[in-house]
Amino acid sequence: MNYSFKHLTQTDGLLHNQVFSIVQDAKGFIWIATANGLQRYDGSRFIYYPEMLSSPLGMLTNAVNMYADNKNNRLWISNDNKLEKMETEKNKFTVYNKEKLITDTAFTFTSYRDADNKEWRLSSNALYQYNSSLKKYFSNNLNVLPANSHYSTSIAADSTTNITWVITNNNLYLFDKKSKKVYSAINNPENNLLLKFLKNNLQGKNLRFIMIDSRQNFWISTWADVLFRYDNKTKKISQYNLSDIKMKAKNNLPTSSGIIISCMMEDDHNNNWLATEGGGLLRYNEDQDNFDYCIAEEKNSETIRYNFSIYCLFQDKEQNIWLGTDKGISIFNPYRKFFNAVRHEKNNPLSITKNEITSAVQTTSGDIIIGTWGGGITVYDEHLNFKKNILFKGLPPHKNFTWSLIQVDEETLWTGCQHGYLQQYNLVSGAVQTFHPPEMEGSTIMCMEKDSKGNVFFGLHNGKIVKWNKQQQKFYACRDTLKKADNVSNIFIDKDQQCWVSTIAGFKQFDTEKMIYTSIWLPDENNVKALSGQTCRGIEELNDSLLLIGTIYGGLNFFNKKTKTFSQVTMANGLPSNNIYAIKKDTAGKIWFTSDYGLCKYIPSEKKIILFGMEPGLVTSTFSSNKFYPLQNGQWLTFTGTEIISFFTGNPGYGNINKPKIEITGFEILGKAVSVDSLLYNNNPLRLSYKENFITIEFASLSFSGVLPTNYYYRLEGVDKNWVNGGTKRFANYTSLQPGEYIFEVKAEQGNNTGAITSFKIIITPPLWKTTWFKILCALLITGIIYSIAKWRMNAVRNEAKNKMLFAKQMAEMEMKALRSQMNPHFIFNCINSIDALIQGNDKYSATVYLNKFAKLLRNILDTSKQNTVLFSKDVDTLKLYIELEELRHENKFKTTFNIDSELLNSDYKVPPLIVQPFAENAILHGLKNKEGNDGILIITIKKVNDTIQYTITDNGIGRKAAGEIMQNKESHHGMQISYDRIKLFNKEEHAAIQINDLYNNGKATGTEVTVNLNII
Repeated sequence: MNYSFKHLTQTDGLLHNQVFSIVQDAKGFIWIATANGLQRYDGSRFIYYPEMLSSPLGMLTNAVNMYADNKNNRLWISNDNKLEKMETEKNKFTVYNKEKLITDTAFTFTSYRDADNKEWRLSSNALYQYNSSLKKYFSNNLNVLPANSHYSTSIAADSTTNITWVITNNNLYLFDKKSKKVYSAINNPENNLLLKFLKNNLQGKNLRFIMIDSRQNFWISTWADVLFRYDNKTKKISQYNLSDIKMKAKNNLPTSSGIIISCMMEDDHNNNWLATEGGGLLRYNEDQDNFDYCIAEEKNSETIRYNFSIYCLFQDKEQNIWLGTDKGISIFNPYRKFFNAVRHEKNNPLSITKNEITSAVQTTSGDIIIGTWGGGITVYDEHLNFKKNILFKGLPPHKNFTWSLIQVDEETLWTGCQHGYLQQYNLVSGAVQTFHPPEMEGSTIMCMEKDSKGNVFFGLHNGKIVKWNKQQQKFYACRDTLKKADNVSNIFIDKDQQCWVSTIAGFKQFDTEKMIYTSIWLPDENNVKALSGQTCRGIEELNDSLLLIGTIYGGLNFFNKKTKTFSQVTMANGLPSNNIYAIKKDTAGKIWFTSDYGLCKYIPSEKKIILFGMEPGLVTSTFSSNKFYPLQNGQWLTFTGTEIISFFTGNPGYGNINKPKIEITGFEILGKAVSVDSLLYNNNPLRLSYKENFITIEFASLSFSGVLPTNYYYRLEGVDKNWVNGGTKRFANYTSLQPGEYIFEVKAEQGNNTGAITSFKIIITPPLWKTTWFKILCALLITGIIYSIAKWRMNAVRNEAKNKMLFAKQMAEMEMKALRSQMNPHFIFNCINSIDALIQGNDKYSATVYLNKFAKLLRNILDTSKQNTVLFSKDVDTLKLYIELEELRHENKFKTTFNIDSELLNSDYKVPPLIVQPFAENAILHGLKNKEGNDGILIITIKKVNDTIQYTITDNGIGRKAAGEIMQNKESHHGMQISYDRIKLFNKEEHAAIQINDLYNNGKATGTEVTVNLNII
């Protein structure tokens, strides 16, 4: 058997290269049991499930078996002495120990009796035998596979007869459900043919597995190299010696080790596959009643891989067959082989020679002929099965250097060779004739093409074209005289019989009648409508006006035959490479072409490029053919320098049969994986905190075959306005997501097939201070605070208003008292007497001055009596008037000096009216008046100190003590107390900012200094 395998090993993510069991769940995930535990595979990533198959007692063995119950979304695993169950959608795990399994109500057992009346209890999952001495049931077998699984097991139910076959204790037992009896080779009263045969032919060979296939064949493997097949319909029993098959695989070389069957499986095409230890993979051929084999080839990377053992077999939903081996996993598809590669096989003479492949053609008889450079030609049948190599004998040797092939008629094949030699090969007789037409000028025949009349045109290495006229049976030379040899690589004749030529020096048009080139097109950097690559390769006709041209370094060119202009599709438009070789249009109008190592399809109406993935190792060198060759079976053929590649353009296997469905395969928060399977299963949103806003979402289409790449499109509603084209990338990253609700959507596209959208909701909860209830609570709290502040403020305003009213009342009372004190009757009386005395003394001038000052003082006092504060400058003027009157009244007994800051005089500061007048009056009446002589001095200093106005009243009078003695027994004066109260109220202080200092000189009182500080307003 010749299949191409893909491989998975530890380097790809497997926990261990020993793979014991493989299954697929309902969604399409592949579950893999390895020696180091259980993994889930999505085609790209592996996820480890340590909860299953993890035993601290030791490694797992190849006795592990799995079954995916896709109806109930459960995964069953038999592992040594226990069964394990996993509910895949919920990630819930349950373990059933062998000792307790028989009493568990989740399992149904039927009781049977053998010939010794011993009790056996059997279910589809386990077999127990009762030990009467120990009065205990002992388990012999555990099984997870259902009836009719068509898979090797130790418990196999035959649904047609209600009989269950069990291999236990290395023997086969028959459990008859109807009679509840147990039969064996030793106890066979019903004379069952299979039991009877085993009794006579086992001869010490211990039985291992049994499988019942869909044709009612019972396959029974042993722990030796013997396999039995019992046909339940014909009652025929066959025995196979597997060592003989191994010898055949080794080309009849003797083998020192035998073969043991490790697993058997019937696939969905009813083919039976056998995995072995020591013999590779076997497939049973029912028609011939023998086995094909597939063994590991050390130097072939595409073959199956194992060291010694293949442990398990599994076929997935896409018909891929998975092999778990001791060297990882090997995967192949015997029914959906997209590409077929034929190449030289080392040490195999029944293969193409190890020479560069240069040309191909399929003859009308169906044979496919391949030309090589130096190896002659190779003949295959229509299915690319090797027939023979033909090496042309004799001189010259150039005739085996084949460059081109063409079938001229039913019997004749021409091979164009080196240096202008032309071989004529008779397809019927095999006769060969060698020609060396002079028209070829000794130049290599690079390509050949026929027109509608059967004429053949030869493209030469020297750039010329030679014509062979079929009717005249004559060669015609090219009439062009070329300056240099522009190697002709391809000739294309369109529907209108116009001839177009690809060369290494541009694209050309050739007149087949005049035998000359009529046009040539070359690249031009200054012309965007020029050819984009000088070396041209494949040519195809898209429609009546457009040609397609493959170029080297210039991509795919579209040539308009009417306007003689070019347009291009290049890597900038999605090409995998700007080197384009073979080009051909299929029946649906799609354009197929090869690039360096890839096959692509272009859909002109959509301007869409589809790249086909090829299995690793399928193409080992770059494509070189300028053409696709349609074969009679519907396939197309092309080639590289080392292999022939064939494929079906309409193969449904190029994409999934069903539209690709996306599954969410993983979720990471801040780089740490988080399980979300149960949330997705229950369609619940994924809730994250505001700190978990760096996320990675992983997804996959769970497709494990198909050559069309899967492109993914995703978006996160609220973040992405449009679909994000992720290409083949299977994850999406989002960072710094704000709190809110998001819906993640993802879909897949394979070719033109777009699958349904898979979506789920993500909720990122805001921090506490951004939650609605917190905001409501804060709003209520703020409202309460505002209300409290407002109420407090209202009370404060009320209190302030009350205090202002009280203050105003107090100030009014103080002002009235101050006014009364300022308007002291004695002062007024004395002033009037002084004025009168001046009048009586006929000192009219002095009396007039005195009277004016007195009147002005009274007016100022009356004006300010209505105000709580007056301008500082006006108050100073009133104070000066008062002191001047006192000076006149006391006949200049003292002199007054004012020292006032000019800044204060020019300011708009306000002070209570005559606030310091009582202190000046006190200095005059009690300090200076009683001083002997007329040398009294009163100094009033006013200055700004920080935020206050500081008044200093200094006199050189008799001092407070002496004045106090004089004041005894006299009416007390309340002016000072009123001033103290006014200053306290004005400054809003508890104690008035007044300081009184007694002045002394050598212990003798020399006056008094009073300092008053008023706040500036």
